[in-house]
Amino acid sequence: NNLLKTLTVSKGKITFDPYVSDYTVEVPKNTKEVTVNGTLESSKSAFVKGYEPGKYTLESDASSVVLKTVSEAGIVRSYVITFVKSGSEEAKDVSKSSYLSSLSIPGTELEFDKEAISYSVSVEYEVTELPVYAFAESDNATVDIKGNFGLKVGPNLVNIEVKNGNKTKIYKIGRA
Repeated sequence: NNLLKTLTVSKGKITFDPYVSDYTVEVPKNTKEVTVNGTLESSKSAFVKGYEPGKYTLESDASSVVLKTVSEAGIVRSYVITFVKSGSEEAKDVSKSSYLSSLSIPGTELEFDKEAISYSVSVEYEVTELPVYAFAESDNATVDIKGNFGLKVGPNLVNIEVKNGNKTKIYKIGRA
């Protein structure tokens, strides 16, 4: 299985269907960067290196981002999102925000809400590294992820610190 379970974008709207591979998303004309995030449907699939969720710069009025997934059998699937700059400029100022715009952990059932700072997820006992895709709402913020390597059997804690100037927000991911 090389399907995505979810696909989200930080700007614009996307109606996701795991079997549809091409999307066009309209974004405000002054958009410089977007965050693309997704979760894998199978814990045995992975993102292809260089084509994983992330923050992307929109170089022109129409810019494409490609996420690639690979099944356990090695079959690759591509999802292409083309961002088209149009309409009016974005009014909402998030430059001082210390929120995440998106958060996903492949192989988990994490339902992200930027206001919620505490999450509980479970992973297979043999998992020692947890790929965490966490992206800040503001281009001025930094994201620091700690505790997602060297996992042990039993409860673990992953902290995601979002820092923007003198504002800091810490999202916590643990195991119940």
